[in-house]
Amino acid sequence: MNKYIAIGNLTQDPTCKDVGQSKVCTFGIAINEYFYKNQEKQKTTLFLDVETWSKQAENCVKFLEKGKKVAIEGKLKMNSWEKNGQKFNKVFCVADKVHFLGSEEQTSNQTKKVDTEIREQEKVENEVDDIEDIDDIPF
Repeated sequence: MNKYIAIGNLTQDPTCKDVGQSKVCTFGIAINEYFYKNQEKQKTTLFLDVETWSKQAENCVKFLEKGKKVAIEGKLKMNSWEKNGQKFNKVFCVADKVHFLGSEEQTSNQTKKVDTEIREQEKVENEVDDIEDIDDIPF
């Protein structure tokens, strides 16, 4: 089985071109992985090229740009070629699905907004709990 899922940030704006009756969109993503070494947090980054086809390709080129966070689902493929007598291989992802997640900053801001809304709702609920007598209700 060849199934690949990853979350990363676009390293470049997507490019789209016509291939016969279809369109293909290509872009790169940076996938960060965090781990601890000697009790110190470390980060490694994997760079992966992604291609997607047809309607998904059109949506990617229309809505994505460098820095946006995406989740991709698809399969890994390998291109092989020879140049000046030297052989090269490159692994890339053919994405069946691309989920638009936003940038790190947008995700962080959305999380802060939700946290603020939850705290405000809890505050209102606590104020209602503080009312002991039905006659104390202000309406």
